[in-house]
Amino acid sequence: MTRPRLIALAVATLLAPCSALAAGEIVCSPTAWASLWTDRGSGASRDVSFFRPSTGFTLGDHAQGGGAPTGEACAFSASVPNALAPPTGFTLIYKDVGTGAKQDGSLWRANCPNGYTGLGDVNVIGHALPPLMAQIYRCVRADLVKAVSRGYMDVWNDKKSGGKQDVSVWGWKAFANPHASVPAQTFFLAQGNYAAPAAPQKVLADGVLRYNPPGVPAQAKVEEWMRTYAPVVSFHPKETYFPTSVESYLAVTSPVGNGLALKNPTDPAKPGNLGAARVYVNAKVGASRTELQYWFLYAYNGAGTAYFKNLNWKGTYDSMGDHSMAPCGQHEGDWEHITVAVDNRTGNMIETYLSQHDGGAWYPAVQSTSAGRVRFYSSLNGHAAYFQPARYYSHEVKAGVIEFRLLNDAQAGGKVLDTRAGAGPYLMAVNFLEADVKAKPPYTIAPQAWMGIKGRWGRIFERGAAAAQTDMERKFGSIGGAILTFGTLKLVNLVMDEAGLKSECSQETGPQPPWEKGSWATADREK
Repeated sequence: MTRPRLIALAVATLLAPCSALAAGEIVCSPTAWASLWTDRGSGASRDVSFFRPSTGFTLGDHAQGGGAPTGEACAFSASVPNALAPPTGFTLIYKDVGTGAKQDGSLWRANCPNGYTGLGDVNVIGHALPPLMAQIYRCVRADLVKAVSRGYMDVWNDKKSGGKQDVSVWGWKAFANPHASVPAQTFFLAQGNYAAPAAPQKVLADGVLRYNPPGVPAQAKVEEWMRTYAPVVSFHPKETYFPTSVESYLAVTSPVGNGLALKNPTDPAKPGNLGAARVYVNAKVGASRTELQYWFLYAYNGAGTAYFKNLNWKGTYDSMGDHSMAPCGQHEGDWEHITVAVDNRTGNMIETYLSQHDGGAWYPAVQSTSAGRVRFYSSLNGHAAYFQPARYYSHEVKAGVIEFRLLNDAQAGGKVLDTRAGAGPYLMAVNFLEADVKAKPPYTIAPQAWMGIKGRWGRIFERGAAAAQTDMERKFGSIGGAILTFGTLKLVNLVMDEAGLKSECSQETGPQPPWEKGSWATADREK
């Protein structure tokens, strides 16, 4: 058995023993996972499995929605003894009673000594805490931990299980920089209800933890992963604007300044060319993981959809249906992407990022795959990416008796694009995630002339705020009769200001190309 290679990072200067806490270091040694409890047979609408590093200390167990973990586990240790400390005890958060699961299970939270904090919760098979648990778990010295405000991953809840106690499980990345050269291990937090945790996430601070990463993969390996994980896209049954190829798009556009515009704004090219469509890959390579950005080019982005409700005499809201916001949201050209993160050592998919307009979210691989590949649903007109077919809402605004939301409608039953078929994905660029990546192997990427087009890939058309507001007043006023007609101007101003729609409605602006976006050479950001 190969001895794990460890890299530890010492933190600054050691302080005097009688001062605050002394500086410390924490070491991660890659190891295997040990299986813990699973809710199999519980009757819950979703599955969950728990895991723990098979050797060394744990700072918190790992939870995921079924299946085997795809990334490496961290066995933790500390070369400075006081960087980690055993807990003083544990508090029971949940025990599985009345669900019918094949095994009993329970979830616990560590009680830590003064000056230390627990990162993640732990799972136990059965309802009794094993005496050895205090020898396995370690609290982290408080000055080596920081709080960050990031969205939690919704891992599991026991809805429909029939259990006597409600519980939900939420995950987060264990490290301050989740895309640095460290394994993709996550911790979990359990709650005795179904609400998302309000508290910030506790993570190891920047620079506290390092490990020996597997190194940068060769280009042939990156191209193999690119084909292996090429996604499948499902479109809405009513979708009319589909992906195309760069070559097809260039054939129906003309240069305008340093960008592009359709030769004819009413051109039949707007629906795209699904038969010729191709996905374009930007490989962001790190020492531990490789993030494959799959980019899709659409010839046109359709209008947004508004969903309205009105307040009834009971004090609840009744649906007033979906309504097109045309021309708001329309623009020529549309670059959209998802990202698949791959573990450089194992070649396994770790997680997937789905882009959704102004942001997006990372999802564990077990949540995002079908037969080992990502399959996602593209929303009607706007092409935001979602894993499940459903109606997704954003930009909620309540104005008097009216409730307004933007609708992203992602449904099954439409056309499907398998990006592995035909010519397959095209590797257009390679970037390196970390500035300190050493021993970069030679990558040979044939430069494409169209990557020199740095302006907007669609016309810029100023409609004007006054014209946009008039359009919206007319639309809103015709939806709800007298209810919306009264005070319509005030309503429109509220909606457009609070939902951030003024720029969307007052002008049409084609998209920046991928190589001009902030995520081109850095990590994709969550909302």
